[in-house]
Amino acid sequence: MGQALTRASLRRRLIARTGASPADADRLVTRMLDLMGTALSNGESVKLTGFGTLEVRARGARKGRNPKTGKPYPVEARKVVVFTPSARLKQQLEALIGERPTSS
Repeated sequence: MGQALTRASLRRRLIARTGASPADADRLVTRMLDLMGTALSNGESVKLTGFGTLEVRARGARKGRNPKTGKPYPVEARKVVVFTPSARLKQQLEALIGERPTSS
């Protein structure tokens, strides 16, 4: 796998592409991430056209299993953030990795 797009690399790319000052780029990245986190915390979905949607979903309680011992244990219900890629992003990724083989 390739490198991760970190907060610092996002800031550097923003500076390079827009000519923003490092301080302005840092504030912009921080504010955007804060806004997205707040929206998710409030139960809102975050829809980024051409990229995808982030939303909070509830996962029910279930039985888990310790892989070392095989002993079952309860996993409590919780909320998770789920990402659904847009059709455009899916097309871009498929163009990079080629078409997936279809099963017969």
